[in-house]
Amino acid sequence: MSAMHVVVIDGAWAGHHAMYLRTIAQILCEEGHQVTALCPSPDEMMEWFARSGLPDNAGFSAYRFTDDDVW
Repeated sequence: MSAMHVVVIDGAWAGHHAMYLRTIAQILCEEGHQVTALCPSPDEMMEWFARSGLPDNAGFSAYRFTDDDVW
């Protein structure tokens, strides 16, 4: 399968939401996909990515999004 650009969205950040989003993003990046995360704490996601051991060119980005945002 060719690489895709996948957007993962989670507007909540309580409980295990952050762990699930990081796990999904890591698996997709390891498979060679470009991943954009939309979440309440993009800075936390970018810090995680920097520590994750994934290569800098893995194609990961994160932007702010919450359940309160208008679609």
